[in-house]
Amino acid sequence: MPFRRFDLRRWRCALTAFALCLAPVGVQAQLTPVDPAQWDQTAVRKVLHTFAFGSHASDAQIATWAAMPPAQAIEEILDVGPFHPKLDGTLNRYGRTVHNGTGTLLGLSQFWSSNEPTNPIMGETARKNMSLESWRAPERIWTLAAHTPGLNPVRQKIGLYLTNYHMAVNEDAGVNRYQVVAHYDTAMGLLAANYPFELVLTAGAGSAAVAVQYNHRQNRFANGNYRVNQDFAREYFQLFFGILSDHQGEAGYHENVTIPNMSYLLTEMYPRERNGQASTEMVFDTYKTGSPSEVIRQTIHGTNAAERLIALAPHAISHPDSLNNLPVLIVQSLADDKLSDYPQRKDRLRAHWQGMPVKNLMAFLKAYAISTDFHTPERVKYYTSFDRWLILSNRMVTDVEDALRDHYKPQYQISQSGFGVFRPHHDVFGGQTGLDAYGSSDYFMRTLNAHSDWNGIGNLRKHEAKENETVIWTKEWRSFLPPARAGFSCLTAEVLGEWLWQRFIADGLKQFGPLERIQVYSMLNSGLDATYNWKQANIGGVQYDTALTRQELTEGSLKNYFRHQADACIQTDTADSIKNLTYYMGQAVNFIMTTPYAFFQEGR
Repeated sequence: MPFRRFDLRRWRCALTAFALCLAPVGVQAQLTPVDPAQWDQTAVRKVLHTFAFGSHASDAQIATWAAMPPAQAIEEILDVGPFHPKLDGTLNRYGRTVHNGTGTLLGLSQFWSSNEPTNPIMGETARKNMSLESWRAPERIWTLAAHTPGLNPVRQKIGLYLTNYHMAVNEDAGVNRYQVVAHYDTAMGLLAANYPFELVLTAGAGSAAVAVQYNHRQNRFANGNYRVNQDFAREYFQLFFGILSDHQGEAGYHENVTIPNMSYLLTEMYPRERNGQASTEMVFDTYKTGSPSEVIRQTIHGTNAAERLIALAPHAISHPDSLNNLPVLIVQSLADDKLSDYPQRKDRLRAHWQGMPVKNLMAFLKAYAISTDFHTPERVKYYTSFDRWLILSNRMVTDVEDALRDHYKPQYQISQSGFGVFRPHHDVFGGQTGLDAYGSSDYFMRTLNAHSDWNGIGNLRKHEAKENETVIWTKEWRSFLPPARAGFSCLTAEVLGEWLWQRFIADGLKQFGPLERIQVYSMLNSGLDATYNWKQANIGGVQYDTALTRQELTEGSLKNYFRHQADACIQTDTADSIKNLTYYMGQAVNFIMTTPYAFFQEGR
């Protein structure tokens, strides 16, 4: 009889106990928590930029987390449940419902494509585009979920990593939209339920999406012979678990024994056909009952592929290659592109991972996110197109309506960069990396154009939207602005500029030097860049093409004008001043997001 259900729950207790037995003895966790004095608002913002696309967290919530012990704060921050109210510091002036109780991609698709009166998606076409029957629907659903206040951007960041990088599947390789969404929702459901990481990976290995991606759905045992391909047999070890060879050093064992036997293990498992298409439901047929396989020097029992995958999981996660490589691969992909240059940092990650009796991905990431190895100036993470545009879009959102009306269009901007969710740039080896983006002159040109042409910058400086001459949306910044500095009777361009820089760059003002400041101050005061502004005012012989210098601004002839720009009051007391404020702040953000510091993140 076919074994139709891949039931991880019935195996969890036994596997967890087995993992405890296999854990290395006497290894101490080597990730050192950051000193509480260094755990400040900038530290919290760096975590949010790295693991939550910046999020919509309010200044007050960030301050609250910064005042908590790091270990306590990180438990609240890096939660991967469907919803994360503490990451939502926005308004909801229009009373929009953003979900119907489910935060899964499938549930959001069903709600956002429905005719429910509470569905916040406006317009028949927009709703239709959220149905999984529509082309590129999973990408639209995921991007809106990552961008909409009330849903959880941490969940979407980790979900993107797992299903577009670590266990990458590709719609362009024939994986259908329902299979992609099921792969994603299953992985995140197990992770949120605190399952060991090997079981998250095992569920992925047994999924319809992966069976189609690698085509082992065609593996058969017939007439006493295996008819198989070895693609996933190899990538299961390499990509899922970081196992590249036989640790005992026997020449050819990995390629000649482990890989062929793994391909046999992956036999008679295939998605059930429904209406002529492969569904998300997997069938695991019984074959060669009672004939175990030797894989990575372990005898793996089971009556079908599902049982054998589950039996193999604790051996794979505790394999020396996996213990050595997997924690480094995870951190390198998510948070540190310079990790390879620092062997001691890699050794500490390995020691911490090996010292975990149960390999829990989120527990590992929480320890890393408050460690000295995350909060070090040597750490550099280059932002992908997904990171950069979602950080920008999320930090621009001040009302739920901003996201639901798609004013900042992160999906469009990501697509314009040439990349897509669930269409990984390197196929099974993962999506666009930060290094791909940072090293691309084409990417920089597209980004610069998006912030300098009228259509691109209009999204950031837009004040209101109308339908039939009726205002249906207005931008709200005033409720979010910082207080005036002590000794000043008004909010100044300097205070507002520093607030914007920290909101979007999150570096503790480290790179907010005089040259960056004067442009931001000038734009906040007039919407114009400094040289144009000063040329118009006939100040100091400044011309349109004048190259300003730090010395001129801080010690030389333009020092007084620099301070005048910094100390100018920001007006917010009339309708026109509010409209101007939105326009000017949009201009300032456009400038900030074209500086080099918006393309990567450093530690402290």
